[in-house]
Amino acid sequence: MNARAYRTQLNLSPLDFPAIIGLGKSSIVYQSEPHIMGDTLHLSITKTYVLTDDNNKEHNVLSAHSVYQVSCNEIKNREDVSAFYNDATKGLNEAYQYVRKQLPALFNITFPNLPIEQYKHEIDHVFQLLNSRN
Repeated sequence: MNARAYRTQLNLSPLDFPAIIGLGKSSIVYQSEPHIMGDTLHLSITKTYVLTDDNNKEHNVLSAHSVYQVSCNEIKNREDVSAFYNDATKGLNEAYQYVRKQLPALFNITFPNLPIEQYKHEIDHVFQLLNSRN
C-alpha cells in the first residue's frame, strides 16, 4: 500500500536540539490514534526524535505528526496498517534531513522503520475498529 497517497496532513515541530551533559541516548517514540468516521479510517501518528541525557531527562528534538485517511475497504492486512507507521517514520526522516540542510553541523541520522511486530498493539486496535463496524 502506498501510504503516502493517503496522508492528508503533516505538521512538524520546530527543531530543539538541546546542549546536554554527557553522551546521551537517542530514540524514536510514537503515539497513534485511529478512529473511524463513516467508511473512512482516520489514523493520526506522531513520531518524535527524543534525546535522553545522563540524568534521564528527555528532550523532544523533532516531531512529525502525520494524519492519514483511507477507505476502510482498502485495509486488507496487517502490512497495510504497518505501511502508515513506516511512512510516518519516513516523514520524520525527511523533516530531519531538511533541517540538517539548514544546520549542516547536525549529525547525519536516518531513523529506521520498525518491524511490523513493534506495532502489534496499534494494528490490533485498527482491526478491532474495522471489525466493530460489521
